[in-house]
Amino acid sequence: MSDTVQLGKRLVWSAVFIVISLVVIFWSHPLIFLLAVEGFIVLGFLEYFDLAERKGFFINRTLGLAFG
Repeated sequence: MSDTVQLGKRLVWSAVFIVISLVVIFWSHPLIFLLAVEGFIVLGFLEYFDLAERKGFFINRTLGLAFG
C-alpha cells in the first residue's frame, strides 16, 4: 500500500475518532465517557504492540492489556 493511501486512511479515521471523542466528552453520560476512554486506551496499546512486534519484540498482548 502506498504511503499516500495509508496517510489518507489514517486521516479519515482520525477525523472520525475526533468527532466521536468530542461527542463523548461534551454530551454523554459519565459511564459512556469512561468506557470510551478505556476503549481508546486499548486501541492505543494494540497499536503500540503492533509496532513493537514489527520491530521483532515479543509482546504478550493479554498481559499487556491486563496490566497496562
